Amino acid sequence: MSFSWDELVMIGMIEILGDPELVFYFMKILKKERNKFIENQGRDFHCSLRVTKEDRWEKTKELKEKGLYYMMSSMVPITCPIPFTNSEWKNSSENLRKILYFREGFMMKIDGLDNGISSRKHQLVSEKIKCLNKYMEYSIIRKEEYDEAVFDYMLFHEWRNDEYPYILLEYDYDSQPLISIIG
Repeated sequence: MSFSWDELVMIGMIEILGDPELVFYFMKILKKERNKFIENQGRDFHCSLRVTKEDRWEKTKELKEKGLYYMMSSMVPITCPIPFTNSEWKNSSENLRKILYFREGFMMKIDGLDNGISSRKHQLVSEKIKCLNKYMEYSIIRKEEYDEAVFDYMLFHEWRNDEYPYILLEYDYDSQPLISIIG
């Protein structure tokens, strides 16, 4: 069990002051001051991320002159304002690409049979995440095919065409997930 900041401060103050009313009075003041402090820290941090392209190039030039090549990230664009390592950049790019799959109506599932016809339904967000992280990684379908399907979906969906492609998740008789691109 861990205490929150408020609880830790109150415990410390009650030992010193001994009066709960004084503790509540001072906590109102301290909370406002702490919130201002945290807000200023957050503002300073986010402002520090705003680096111009010229500053980035200058930093890269300094690292090159000092021979600190290992600190230079070959995959990260020089204009990127946030300091990424190569692996962080790769993960970030991959996650940003996968966000496109979360468009409403792109990832469907078989809900059941209705008069002998299978009915499809939108996947829940948790199902989409499981589908992206687990099922699609080990599917025989290549990533490029999923990307092509999502871009076609965006293109056809803008035209209000009912024949747009989507990813369908269904389970076989062993309850194993099967993913297919429809359309």
